[in-house]
Amino acid sequence: MKILRELLAIQKPQAFLAEEKEVELSDIIEYFPTQHKNAIQQLWGTDRLTWHGKKFFSGDELGDAYEEIEGAAKAILSDVEVDAQLTIEPVYKSGVQEMDFDPESLEWKIKFEKDDAQEVYLGYDPKSDKMYIGFDAWADEADFNEEMETSFEAITGEEYDYENEAHAAVFQKAWDNYQKAKMGMWGTVFEVTYDDGDMSAEEMPQLTAAGGFYGSDSTYKQLKRAVPGLVDIRLD
Repeated sequence: MKILRELLAIQKPQAFLAEEKEVELSDIIEYFPTQHKNAIQQLWGTDRLTWHGKKFFSGDELGDAYEEIEGAAKAILSDVEVDAQLTIEPVYKSGVQEMDFDPESLEWKIKFEKDDAQEVYLGYDPKSDKMYIGFDAWADEADFNEEMETSFEAITGEEYDYENEAHAAVFQKAWDNYQKAKMGMWGTVFEVTYDDGDMSAEEMPQLTAAGGFYGSDSTYKQLKRAVPGLVDIRLD
């Protein structure tokens, strides 16, 4: 693999990158087990880096590899639901509780579909020859409203009334907690397999975490533990 050895030895990377020869991702890992990150960085964004012959970039556009990996994941993203748990809290005015809640039933579970997602990570596992693509995904706010109204009635015994100030205050407190915990933003990751020209994706729901892909208890950290040999290709 002369081309790969030249890559790391070249004094002027821009001259090397001007060549049009393609380099397979698996070959980089194999021939440069300790320096593959440098090699990938040199090739990233160019037409030359490939996975099973498919390019990650083509000119100024994303290549087939990138588009098909992302497309396979997004094809099933909207069909996957995530769970979250919140607390409806009593609201106090001048030290007096505005509404009478049963303390045993304050917690409620809400279920959302992921409404939108932005790709923020791409990784490669040389051992399995699989790609891993991560997203920041957002829940549909309409789901929050619907779940909140249902749970409000179940907990308080009253139908939610938008004109009632006490009801609105309880709702606002739940919404503030929801946003503070970044429960509307999730980190999610998909395992992408190449098979006979096609790419298929499978979500790893056990790694889904509130707060985004790179949050404190992040999907990224869990993924790196789950796939020890994972090579980071794109971190955003």
